[in-house]
Amino acid sequence: MRDRIRRIGITVVAALVLLGLGAAPALAEDEASPASISEPLTLKVGWVNDLSSLNPFLGLISPSDYEVYQINYDFLVGFDSATLDPEPALATEWSVSDDGLVWTFKLREGVTWQDGEPFTADDVAFTINYIVEQGANAYSSNVLFIEKATVIDDLTVEVTCTDPKADMLAAAIFVLPEHIWSQVDMEEAFTSYENPAPLVGTGPFQVVEWEQGKYLRMEANKDYWGGAPNVDELLFTYYTNPESMVFDLEAGKVDAIVNVPEAQFKKLGDKEGITTIAADQAFVESIYFNCSQDPTSKGNPALTDPAFRSALNYAIDREQLATVAYSGLAAPGSSLFPPDYTAFPWHWEPGADAYPFDLEMAAKALDDAGYTDGDGDGVREADGTPIELELLTRTQSPAEQRAGKQIAGWFKEVGIDVEVSAVDEGIYLDRIYAVDDAGNLAPDFDMVIWYVGGTPDPSFLMGMETTDNIGYWGVTYWADQDYDGMWYEQATTMDPDARKTVVWDMQKMIYDDSPLISLTYPGLLQAYNTADWTGWVRSPEKGGVIMTWYSKETYIKVKPATAAATTDSGSSSSWVLPTVLGIVGVIVVAGIVIYVVRRRRPQSVEHGGE
Repeated sequence: MRDRIRRIGITVVAALVLLGLGAAPALAEDEASPASISEPLTLKVGWVNDLSSLNPFLGLISPSDYEVYQINYDFLVGFDSATLDPEPALATEWSVSDDGLVWTFKLREGVTWQDGEPFTADDVAFTINYIVEQGANAYSSNVLFIEKATVIDDLTVEVTCTDPKADMLAAAIFVLPEHIWSQVDMEEAFTSYENPAPLVGTGPFQVVEWEQGKYLRMEANKDYWGGAPNVDELLFTYYTNPESMVFDLEAGKVDAIVNVPEAQFKKLGDKEGITTIAADQAFVESIYFNCSQDPTSKGNPALTDPAFRSALNYAIDREQLATVAYSGLAAPGSSLFPPDYTAFPWHWEPGADAYPFDLEMAAKALDDAGYTDGDGDGVREADGTPIELELLTRTQSPAEQRAGKQIAGWFKEVGIDVEVSAVDEGIYLDRIYAVDDAGNLAPDFDMVIWYVGGTPDPSFLMGMETTDNIGYWGVTYWADQDYDGMWYEQATTMDPDARKTVVWDMQKMIYDDSPLISLTYPGLLQAYNTADWTGWVRSPEKGGVIMTWYSKETYIKVKPATAAATTDSGSSSSWVLPTVLGIVGVIVVAGIVIYVVRRRRPQSVEHGGE
């Protein structure tokens, strides 16, 4: 009988294993293990532009700078993620005086800095006055016309302007804590202060660790005024090789990547569980000419002539650039503000005045301007000197390198000798903003392909080409008093429709005078894991990006897809169903065992009685 019972016991164990009950205690044990409980939920992002500084007065160079600052800090007024219209952030409401000179902002109650200190109007006034007093170039357009900020009470701040400020609600100023930055020497703050982690802001995440050239880690602010993020951490990993970044996304080592190489974009989009987007953005890829007339400039003198620059418009096939150089992931460019990016039509189109791609017209325009090939060697001369130009492209952008080669080919066909040089972005910037031994600006380039962008408001983007921005945001070193006057007019015109007319005139002037030639509106190539994560938010809603410096929505709302599915189904954990099935199995098997034993026990008694 003992053998029979032993066999029954083995049968029970086997049945329990088959029913899956044997796995249930292990799952429950894993669920309760300290390692499992303490492990943070981390969203991992790959990028190819590393942060340049943790100091928001010294950064604002790399796109990653803006990305991190806007997550760690807040603006007074934010951007609606769907429309890019102004929306409440640290300020919940605002008003402006009839003359447009005084703005009053009511602030959000109950906001705390990430170190627990209360946020008040003192912080807002301190930040604005700190920048105005220093005259920070990085924020020059944002604080332009602002005279001072005054605290009215703990939750009210008044901003007084010297002139009406049309872009006040789009002024991208990261509000900083007075109790920390008032302890920093102002000169150092704008020149050398590193602002070591952890950074203290009011945003949904806080920078707690940064190893330059490797990674940056941010922890969630569970007390964020806009609601606690769904993840515990953000981990940004820097890649020098974009292909490696793509491989890591496929392998699940990162969850989203920015600046996907064009060559891998389509292939990556065919992967199950990965979504790719070529998103609209406030960026224009252009060829910038060195228009400086300063004797310290090392640019070719021919580039200072508007007739020479304008003629080159005919020698650029923007359709071909968008299709070939950018692999069809860009739209042909026409003017300085991108189309369809904002609901309000700031973009201007040349229409019937557009330069067609026509090499014969380019050659004729160069002839008419006096740039001819006098010795018949195929290269045009300026004052008897062959026109030889260098076109810089960035090693970080294969698309720019391809575009450079195409442009050089077209220019050569019309008699302009061009050498294309691909250099690291650091060298690129050094040559654009070079200075001589005496500290004077001495730009060391002829032409560069560069991308620029701004806020949804046109003031910053259009202001890059003003005389005041030469050596700062300006790349062309072009100066025109009429353009400067138009910029001032649009910046002080409070009526949007009247302001749009001026902005359109400015874009037309750039188009005609050609200190730069808009090439394409490239899509920002991003890819993200939609098999394991949900809650990705595009901004703007129609055709926008999922990760951007003007919207925090993705970082706040993204969460594991399994968690979403679990929430939707009403279950609290993934092992509940197997456990229930296991328990049912125990009951069933136990019942079978009891039945078998009871049936056999009487027979044994009877047999033993014999």
